[in-house]
Amino acid sequence: MEHIAVVLSYRSRTAAALGLGAVAALLIASFLCAPDANAERKKRRKGHTARDAGVAAVDARAPRPHASAPAAPAPAASNAGLTCYYGKEVDGHSGKERCLAPEELDPPLHILVDTRTLAEELGMLHGPEPESDAGAGASDAGEDEDGGDDGETSGGYKARVVSVSFENGAVGRAQGSLKKLAKKMADCVVDEGGLKSQSARLKLMFLVRARGRAEGLIVASARNIPPKVVRCITKVIENQPVGTPSNDPVGVTALIELKEKEP
Repeated sequence: MEHIAVVLSYRSRTAAALGLGAVAALLIASFLCAPDANAERKKRRKGHTARDAGVAAVDARAPRPHASAPAAPAPAASNAGLTCYYGKEVDGHSGKERCLAPEELDPPLHILVDTRTLAEELGMLHGPEPESDAGAGASDAGEDEDGGDDGETSGGYKARVVSVSFENGAVGRAQGSLKKLAKKMADCVVDEGGLKSQSARLKLMFLVRARGRAEGLIVASARNIPPKVVRCITKVIENQPVGTPSNDPVGVTALIELKEKEP
């Protein structure tokens, strides 16, 4: 019996020793594997970090959406109805715009302008002047110069249309239409205080477009004529029917003589 007890005791100790050895082996293996696992985790974490950094860099380079800039305000529509050297104003009677004469400026400006140069600057010249035809100017071929008309008298003054010339075509019945306004021109001299001399000449330029009326009137020369008289005469002519133009537009230069009536 003693022998059996010794054998059992030996076996128990052996089993215990083997169990302790297995536990020790497991502990050693776990310690050995831990650095490898940590290294693998660090490697995976580093890969994720690099990938995230690459995505961030791509996002940084990608164009960012931005609010579209507000559209620039449309320019105000310009009124191209009148081409005026010295400004324009709204007529108190008709409510329409008209060009100012140099004599209406403050202080008044007295000028003498070459009519052809002014016509070029206004765009009246688009080529050689065509021959008058088709009723546009044929019947008025002799109207460029006054044929001895004495003009119209009002009070102590009279007005006479001396000549009418054209640029870029012709205007049928232009001089006859202006002659019909001579009486009102003489009235302007009487009503606005007379002239600064016994006689004076007024040179006016304007356009005649398809509707056949005087537009964009400009005072080219008005020596010895008070500003009030000039203003009155321009109102008489502005926007009045003149005739049928052969082109659109035709530039018209009218020379008007104002003088005291002979006793």
